[in-house]
Amino acid sequence: MSKAPKFDEAEFMRALERVAKDTDLGETPSAFDPKLAKDVRDDKLRGNKIGRYVQALEGSGLVLVPARALGAWNNGQPHEEAMWIHPDYDLKVAFTEDDILQFFPGDTGPEDLWNFMTEKKRRLSAERAGLLLPS
Repeated sequence: MSKAPKFDEAEFMRALERVAKDTDLGETPSAFDPKLAKDVRDDKLRGNKIGRYVQALEGSGLVLVPARALGAWNNGQPHEEAMWIHPDYDLKVAFTEDDILQFFPGDTGPEDLWNFMTEKKRRLSAERAGLLLPS
C-alpha cells in the first residue's frame, strides 16, 4: 500500500491565494475561446447561465443591443458589454448580462425577471392612463 503524500499547508495557502487572485489558471487552452470565457464567467456568478433568461428577456420585449451600437457613456468611455434594453424608453430598463445574473439569481431567476418586467409595464400603463396604483 502506498502512502498518501504529506500535506503541505504552506503550498496549500499559496494555491488559495493564487485562486483568489484568479492567477491559478491551471491548464489554459492555447487560443482564447469567447464562448468558454463567457461560460466560465457565468459559472462564477452562482452557476447561472444567461441562456436560462433569454425567453423571459425576449418575451418581455427586451432587445440585445451590441456594445459597439451603444456608443459611449457620459464620460466618453465606450461601452464594453452588450445590453438588454426595452424599446419603450419610458420603462427605463437596461441590463447587462451580469446585471441580470446578479439581480435575478437562483432557480426562479427567469420567473422573477418576467414578474419584474410585467409589473413595470403595468405601472407605466396605469401612469399613462392617469391612474394611481397602490404601492
